[in-house]
Amino acid sequence: MNMKKNEKHDAILVTANLLFEKQGFHATGVDQIAAESGVTKRTLYKYFVSKEGLIEAVLKRHQEGMMARSRAKILAIHPVGDARLMACVELYREWFARSNFSGCIFVKTLNEFGACSPNLVTLAVHAKQAMRGFFVELAVERGARDPEVLADQLQLLLEGSIVVAQLGRGPEVIDLVKSMVKSTIAAACA
Repeated sequence: MNMKKNEKHDAILVTANLLFEKQGFHATGVDQIAAESGVTKRTLYKYFVSKEGLIEAVLKRHQEGMMARSRAKILAIHPVGDARLMACVELYREWFARSNFSGCIFVKTLNEFGACSPNLVTLAVHAKQAMRGFFVELAVERGARDPEVLADQLQLLLEGSIVVAQLGRGPEVIDLVKSMVKSTIAAACA
């Protein structure tokens, strides 16, 4: 396979992201990433000095893409109000319905690197804080009495749904979460 420099870089990131999500970080070796990316191990290390450097790049790219897609989809919804907050719930349904859904890469990061890589933990925490910040923005827009509390409640419900979906409940867990989110929004904006 004859790939250009940017194509090789992107292929490594995409492949590593998929493998890290599916298998975890420690269970995924650079040999496997290189082979499935269609590059040599030497080429992989040319772009990413270490496996941790590759993980860092994957997490940054994943978080940036996730936030960009979420913001674009949610902010396109008019009129504002409950619809935008409820659409956040539907984003999780779409995620859980994917054939390759295997949980949250940022939670995996916290679990696998919590005691040994402050840098990777910081990236994972930043990703979760960015989503919470978006919830705060939407709660302010909706007119919540305490947008910070509403954002915390939404994040708690949605983060919990990830675990339940992973346990085999899949996207249908969102039906239960949806009714709880509706009640939470109504109470926060009454």
